[in-house]
Amino acid sequence: MQNNQKIPEGWSVKKISDLGNVVSGGTPDTNNPEYWDGNVLWVTPSEVSTLSNRFISNTERKITEKGLKESSAKLLPINSLIICTRATIGDCCINKVPMCTNQGFKNIIVKNNNVDFLYYLITKNKNELIRKACGSTFLEISKKDIDNLKFAIPPLPEQEKIAGILGTWDEAIEKLSGLIEQKKLLKKGLMQRLLTGKTRLSGFTQPWKEVKLGEIAKKISDKNNENCSNIVTISAQNGFVNQDDYFNKFVSSDTLTNYYLLQKGDFGYNRSYSRGYPLGAIKKLNNHEKAVVSTLYICFRSLKDKINSIFLEQYFETGLLNKDLSKVAQEGARNHGLLNITLKDFFSVKLYIPTDIAEQQAIADVLSTADEKIDLLNKKLEVLKEQKKGLMQQLLTGQTRVKVNYSRHCEQSEAIQFNNGAL
Repeated sequence: MQNNQKIPEGWSVKKISDLGNVVSGGTPDTNNPEYWDGNVLWVTPSEVSTLSNRFISNTERKITEKGLKESSAKLLPINSLIICTRATIGDCCINKVPMCTNQGFKNIIVKNNNVDFLYYLITKNKNELIRKACGSTFLEISKKDIDNLKFAIPPLPEQEKIAGILGTWDEAIEKLSGLIEQKKLLKKGLMQRLLTGKTRLSGFTQPWKEVKLGEIAKKISDKNNENCSNIVTISAQNGFVNQDDYFNKFVSSDTLTNYYLLQKGDFGYNRSYSRGYPLGAIKKLNNHEKAVVSTLYICFRSLKDKINSIFLEQYFETGLLNKDLSKVAQEGARNHGLLNITLKDFFSVKLYIPTDIAEQQAIADVLSTADEKIDLLNKKLEVLKEQKKGLMQQLLTGQTRVKVNYSRHCEQSEAIQFNNGAL
């Protein structure tokens, strides 16, 4: 909590230790088989960071009762607040069944407060926890620092009302996220059928054929003689993105003249397997008119009279070509961070495609329509997330107050009252 923060009327400043008992986690001896593969749930930070909502009810690993008893691990009761204080600092969740954690956590056994409210409070103030972290080997926040964290806290009925409002947004976000995943799975199935010829679109009967990549695309090795400084790299999810913006990396070289210059619609194949670069990803430059990539990439351009570029892009998205490329590369035959594949081998890889470009176009249209629907849902999801973010800022600081019937000590159904009206 910042020193100059105004305390809302009726709220009070409290330490985390005032809100419940803070307990650390622990790990039984990993060399003792008597401690592992039991029935006691045991969570690690990586599991919390990948949760789709604020609740956890199962864990990848489990320990035995003996492991729990003979280690520093503590069994947490239901509805404790589990907080990562090492690695993914500030990530948190609420356990729906009793469980314990490893030593990368400081957990709050909440008393006389609403655990959902505290979850949102810690989530909003994640950066505050990160600032408190220290350590030479890895960053970590101590139990003492967690105990002494101070926040302005409303009375319990107001906590419950705020948590209920934010929970409604979470439910909407989770529901929409689930719908997006369903759409992605449906599109994936559609791709597997349409891009392999297992399902043919109505009106197309011409046979498909096997072609080499070099027959439908040409290699690009144009150097950056235009002094383009728009450096891009491949993201697993987003295609080509600005390197500095997405990866926060910088180019050590003072000049970019040796980089390859790509035009919009060109493709790049990434041969690096270093962290942050998806192995063997093939992506199309869609969001930039011109950009440069390092010579770690094999760059190429589709031949318009041979292949529909959107069909080709969708074909690459299935991973069909990567399977063949990985066979050529021979996993393990790596040299200085590069897949061991020559240009000749790369452009000799074969694709199975329609002979009729009109069928390629029709398939591309179907899959592009599916992408557009998913993109629209993703935009709606971002709107919901921004709305929730705004609500958290307003409600968790008391800038906007909620109506609560304190005489009954329970939340009422009145609308949220904002400074200039109701939401």
